[in-house]
Amino acid sequence: MLLATKRQGSAIILCLSIALACSAQVLARDHKPFYVSFQVPNSTGSYPTCINNHLTVAGYFTGGSGLYHGFVRDIFGRIETFNVGSVVTEPVSINDRGETAGTYEDVSGVERGFVRSSKGVISTFNPGGDNGFTVVRGMNEDGMVVGSYTTSNSSPTFGFLRYPDGGIVTFNAPQDASGTFPWGLNNRGATTGISSIGDNPPGGFVRSLDGDTTTFNYGLGISPLSINDRGEIAGWYYIPGYYLGFVRSVTGKITPFDLPDQAEIGTQSISINAAGDVTGSYQVDENSAVHGFIRFRNGKLITFDPPGATFTDPTGIADSGAVTGRYYSNSANPTGFLRIP
Repeated sequence: MLLATKRQGSAIILCLSIALACSAQVLARDHKPFYVSFQVPNSTGSYPTCINNHLTVAGYFTGGSGLYHGFVRDIFGRIETFNVGSVVTEPVSINDRGETAGTYEDVSGVERGFVRSSKGVISTFNPGGDNGFTVVRGMNEDGMVVGSYTTSNSSPTFGFLRYPDGGIVTFNAPQDASGTFPWGLNNRGATTGISSIGDNPPGGFVRSLDGDTTTFNYGLGISPLSINDRGEIAGWYYIPGYYLGFVRSVTGKITPFDLPDQAEIGTQSISINAAGDVTGSYQVDENSAVHGFIRFRNGKLITFDPPGATFTDPTGIADSGAVTGRYYSNSANPTGFLRIP
C-alpha cells in the first residue's frame, strides 16, 4: 500500500512537472510585457522621472495646492514622500543605493540642488552662490552629481560635477562656450550635454572625468541627453520641421533613427541603458497621441502604451529593459507606470 502511494505521488509530481513545462512553453511563446500603474496617494498627478536596477522609481507629484513634492516607490509598491523645498522638490535621478538627486525651490523660480540618501538625509548645494541658480540633471552609482548653474540672472551657464564628499568642480565645454548644459552622467564620471558658442546652433559635447572634452554637431542642432558606461550617447537632433533621435557610439559615429509614420520625438526625455537600448516618446503631429518607444541596440524599434493611454512619456530605462514614466488616459491626472519586459 505504501509502495502504491509512492507511485501515485511520483505520477502526480510527473504530471505537475509536465504541466508546468507546458505552461512555461506557452508563456515563452505568448510572453508580453506587463504594466504597473500607480499614483502617489492623495496626489493630483504623479510624474516618475527615473528608475534604478532594483526597479525603484523616483519622481515628483502634485498635491491640491499645486506644489511639487518628491517621492520614491520601491518594487513592492511602497511609496515614501518627502520635501526639500517648500515650492518644488523634483528628483531627477536615483542610483542603485537608493540615493536621489534633483532640484528644489523655496522661492518660485530660484532653483537649488539636493542629494537625498537612502535613509532620507538631505544635503543641499548651490555652486552659483546666493544670487545664482542650480539645475541638477543626473547622478551615478558613486553619488556624483552633474548639472548646470549660473551666478546671476544675466550670467552665462556653466557645468558642474559634485563629488560624494560635497566637493564641486565647475567647467565649460568647450572652454570658449557661452553656455554649457550637462545632461547625462555615467559611472566613469563622463558627462554629455549641450554647448553653445555665440550665435551658432547648439552642439553636443562629451567630457571625461579628467576634463578631456570632445564636441560634435549634427543636423541644425543636437541635444545629447544620456550616456551609458560604454560611452554611448542618446538624444535628439533637429532638421527642418522635425526632431529625431540619434545614438552616438564611443568612437563618435552618429546613427540617427526613424520613428513610425515619419513621426518626431515627442519630449526631451530620452534615456539609454547599459545594453544600449534607448527609450523616449514620439508623435506623428501636434494633434496626435504621444506614444512610447524602445530602440534596441540592434536597431529594432518597438512602440508601446500602457493600457488606455492617450499620452505616454517614458523617462527612464533600467539595464533589464524595464521602463518608467507617466501617461494620461481619460483621466486628467497623469499616472505613473512601470513597463516590465
